[in-house]
Amino acid sequence: MLFSLLFWIIDIRKKIKWGNFLKPAGANSLTVYLVPDMFYYIIWQFSLPLLFYKNSGAPLVVIAGSVIWALVMGAALPVLLERLHFRLRL
Repeated sequence: MLFSLLFWIIDIRKKIKWGNFLKPAGANSLTVYLVPDMFYYIIWQFSLPLLFYKNSGAPLVVIAGSVIWALVMGAALPVLLERLHFRLRL
């Protein structure tokens, strides 16, 4: 259903500007793919309580935390790394 909704919005209605915040993630897909794993390793290595939402018993807290993590890793982090001229290339 989500795919159908996005298809209708993007391909039929031609509304594409709302997705501009994801362009840096598309341009640096290798970086976006690898950097969260490095963050996970650092968080676990130093026992930082940043991923507390994963142990919550409340489903809405888990979902909200996961959505926030995905937005930070998929939208905010690529913009920051692009401003720092950090890019992984093959």
